[in-house]
Amino acid sequence: THLYGEGVAHRDDDIAPTPLDTQEEKDDVPLCSHLLARPHPVTGRIALYSPGGTSRGIVGMEDGAARELLNELAAHAVQPKYVYKHKWSVGEITVFDTSSTLHAASAIPPATGPKDTRFLYRISIKGKPGVCA
Repeated sequence: THLYGEGVAHRDDDIAPTPLDTQEEKDDVPLCSHLLARPHPVTGRIALYSPGGTSRGIVGMEDGAARELLNELAAHAVQPKYVYKHKWSVGEITVFDTSSTLHAASAIPPATGPKDTRFLYRISIKGKPGVCA
C-alpha cells in the first residue's frame, strides 16, 4: 500500500511532497493498494512497482519484513546502472513511460529573473487502467 507523503524507503535526497495541512486534505487522499509485481498495461511485461518514497507496507506481510523488502527493492531500483539524469536545455521535450519508470524531480535554485525562469508543461495521456486498485 502507499499513501501521499514520505514512505518507508524515503531517501534523504528525495524531495518531499507538499504536506497535507488540513484533515480535509488528508481525507481526500486515500490509502492505495496495488500489485507489487504487475504487468505493463500495453506490453504485458512484468515489472516491480514499489514506489519507495510513498510505499507504506505490503498487504499480508508483517510490517518489519515489508519495510525491509521495500527498502531492498528501492535500493535495487536506484543503482547507478539504472539511473538516467537529464540536464535540461531550452526547447527540449522528454517522454517516459510512467508504467515502468521511476521518476523524480531534482531541486533547483529559485529563479532570479527572466534569464533563469523556467516553464514546464506536463502532459499525461489518459488510457489504460491506473496503478491503484
